[in-house]
Amino acid sequence: SRFDPETGKEVLLLFNTSTEPLTANVVVEVASESFRTLAGRCPVRSSAPGSVSVSLAPLSFAACAAE
Repeated sequence: SRFDPETGKEVLLLFNTSTEPLTANVVVEVASESFRTLAGRCPVRSSAPGSVSVSLAPLSFAACAAE
């Protein structure tokens, strides 16, 4: 993840370079509770404080912005 210098909000950049589907829990800032999709498919809400569950198709990516 990265943080937008203007807003201070978190942006997740997710990549699956495998030829198999990928599902994983990703550590995020605790304050990042909901996300909007910039590209690909993003989780709408965190699955637990400081964590989001993501699923990516083979050879795909997603960009998600915390709200």
